[in-house]
Amino acid sequence: MLNNIFENSAKKIALIATKSKFIRNVIEKRQISMEFPASLFIEPTNLCNLKCSMCPQSSVGFERGHGLSQPLQNSNSVGAATVRAHPDESDIGLTPAVEKGYMDFELYKNIIDESLKFGKRTTIFFHKDGEPLLHPRLPEMIEYAVNKKAAYQTHLSTNAILLEGKMMEDILKSGIDSIIINVDAATEETYRKIKRVPGFDKVEENIKNFIETKKKLNLAKPLIRVKLIPLEENLGEVEAFKKRWNRLADEVVISREFSWPGFIRKENNKPGYTSDKRYPCISLWLALAINWDGTVSVCCIDFYHRGILGNLRKSSINKIWKGEKLQEIRVAHLEGKFNSVQVCSDCRGLWLRDTLGRGSEKWLRKKMESSGFL
Repeated sequence: MLNNIFENSAKKIALIATKSKFIRNVIEKRQISMEFPASLFIEPTNLCNLKCSMCPQSSVGFERGHGLSQPLQNSNSVGAATVRAHPDESDIGLTPAVEKGYMDFELYKNIIDESLKFGKRTTIFFHKDGEPLLHPRLPEMIEYAVNKKAAYQTHLSTNAILLEGKMMEDILKSGIDSIIINVDAATEETYRKIKRVPGFDKVEENIKNFIETKKKLNLAKPLIRVKLIPLEENLGEVEAFKKRWNRLADEVVISREFSWPGFIRKENNKPGYTSDKRYPCISLWLALAINWDGTVSVCCIDFYHRGILGNLRKSSINKIWKGEKLQEIRVAHLEGKFNSVQVCSDCRGLWLRDTLGRGSEKWLRKKMESSGFL
C-alpha cells in the first residue's frame, strides 16, 4: 500500500505532504528504519548567490573563494573556501568558520550507490545550505538518482536566478519530481529588501520561461511550486503574490519563517521554547543531511556544522545512521534533554513542523528497543 501511495503523481504526493498531517503521520511511522534513513538531503554546494535576510547566508563573510554570481565553470574540480559568519546588528548567532565548496561527483555517486543497497529512499532532496544550481553538474546528479530509481520522490529548492538557458532545459529533462522556487516578494522593491540584491524581474521571467518550456516539452513533471515566507518586509504582498502565481504555478506555498540553530534574528528573538514544551524531532529517525564535503549533519538546517556525525570519505551512511553519536542524540531527545545537544539547544524550526508531535516518545522508544538500540 505504501508503495502505491508514493508511485502516484508528484502533485498528489506534494498535497499529501503539505495538507494532511494525519496521512503524513501514518507514512512517516512506516518509513522509520533503524537500518538506513528514509530520506536524504544531499548538498551539491553550500555556496549561495543571495544573502536573504531570514537565512544565515546573510551573516556569512567570505575570506576567499569563488565568485557567487555564476556556477563553477570547471565541472571536474571541487572548489573550497573558508568563510566566517559575521552577524550584523540585526542578528545574533555564532561565528564559526565554515568551509565552502562543491560536491565531488564521485562522492555523490557513492552516496546513491550505497543508498540503493538498502532499497528506495522516500525522498532525495538536492539542497541544504546553498543554491544548488551553482553546481554545474546538478542535472547529472539528479539524472543519476532518477535513472537508478533511487527514490520515490526527488526534490529541488532554488532561488531561480540561474534557472535559464541550458541549465533550465537540463533541469526539466533531468526527471526531477518537484521543484520549489523561493521568491518571497511580489515587487522589485521588496525583493531587494529581502534578498539584498536586485533581480525580481529576472527571476519572474525565469520562472515563467521554465513553466512555458515544461508545457512545450509536454512534460508531466516537475511539479512547480512558488514560495513566499511571510516577513515584516513582505506582509502587504502576500495576497498579490498568491494571485500572481496561482494562475501559473502548480502550487503556491506560504510557509512560516523558522530559525536555523545558531542564527536567530532579533525580531524573532522572543521567549524560546523550553524543554518541557518540546518533543523529540522525528527528523532524527527519518533523514540525514550530507554536506558537500562528505561530512554528515544530524539535521538539514545545521548550517554551522555543529551536529557533524561523521564523514563519508571515512565511513558509510549505514554506519553513521546506526552509530553511537546519533543514538546518543536520539536518547537525549527521548529524555527531554534537548539542551544537551548543541545543534538542537536553540532550534526553533524543524521539530515544530513534525507530525508525530507530543506523545511520540513512547512510540519512538519502542522502535529503538525492538531494533536493539536501547
